[in-house]
This record gives sequence, structure tokens and C-alpha cells, in this order.
Amino acid sequence: MLHEKVDNIVSASNKADKYASKIIKSLNSNNKSYVSVFEKCHEIIDMVGFPSDYELKRAKFSQELKEAAKVYINR
Repeated sequence: MLHEKVDNIVSASNKADKYASKIIKSLNSNNKSYVSVFEKCHEIIDMVGFPSDYELKRAKFSQELKEAAKVYINR
């Protein structure tokens, strides 16, 4: 949500370092800019619904979150 897009980032890449740096900078900010990001994520989870323990372990829930994030960003 911080990047305003949904990406699949390969962990051993320069893109991953840049992606993580923006997240770390937000978390370390004095103005607590991360709060709005967490609020957006909470809205997305509410769109999908809270999963059961079983659903949380399955790829389907992750996919539903990604799709909901895309819808949220594009609205």
C-alpha cells in the first residue's frame, strides 16, 4: 500500500532493496506516516473478511488480499 501498487518482488534483487527501503523509511519516520498505510491495509482486510486459521494457511486468502488491494488502489 505504501507503493500504491501491487507487485511481486523477488527477494534477491535491487528492486527488493529499494522496495524495502521505502517501507523502512516510513516505519522510522517521526511523523508516523505508516499509520495511514496500516489503516488502508485494515480496510482491505475488512473487504475480504477475516480468515479462519485454516484459510490463513492457504494461498487463496493471499490471492484474495492481492485482488482486494488492486481494487482498493484503483478506486
